[in-house]
Amino acid sequence: AEACAQQLQRALSDCPSLTEPQVAWACVRNTQGAALLVGNSMPIRDVDRFGAPCDHGVLCLGNRGASGIDGLLSTAIGASHALSDRKVCLLVGDVSLLHDLSAFHALANADNKLCIVVVNNGGGGIFSFLPIAQHPGLLSPWFDSRHAQGFQGVAAAFRLEYAQVATAGDLRAALGRALGNTGSSAPWLIEVQTDPQANVELHRQLETLCQEAMARPAAP
Repeated sequence: AEACAQQLQRALSDCPSLTEPQVAWACVRNTQGAALLVGNSMPIRDVDRFGAPCDHGVLCLGNRGASGIDGLLSTAIGASHALSDRKVCLLVGDVSLLHDLSAFHALANADNKLCIVVVNNGGGGIFSFLPIAQHPGLLSPWFDSRHAQGFQGVAAAFRLEYAQVATAGDLRAALGRALGNTGSSAPWLIEVQTDPQANVELHRQLETLCQEAMARPAAP
């Protein structure tokens, strides 16, 4: 397991642009003192696979709605009220966040205790991993709900602090501002835009690296 983790860390550090596994890794590593609410679909899977161990404990929360992805922003807002001693970081997919768009109005009462990290791959990226992906005519639009919606306008409409990040360093810096004491009274929305097909290929490459690492004999 340690050899696999080392292989993953090296591979992810070599990625030229910010990837979905890197987002999961960064949210685990850079939420010290905060609670991490992990959205369903790909975010929870990526945190499980790539959320490397860290020195600080992470309070990790989850909530599976009736349809899997519904109510995640509402849950995060509730957590921010219930956890009076810490901030909350919500790691969520784009379709999940759009599904709970009506909850943004309640952020006015969340002050700056909530940070939203949305992975925007333009639809339900998890379906690109499933057998339906072999049938492009059915995959889009019936399964992956493709869209071209960004979240900067949403942030402006609800008066949120906003950052769009493209590198791991930019994400770490944005998380530091959002979860630190910056003096801002507004919640944060951090957007990461990714390519769904490149994400599938990267996951397959990382899986192969892990299989190779696990197959090697342990050092004496």
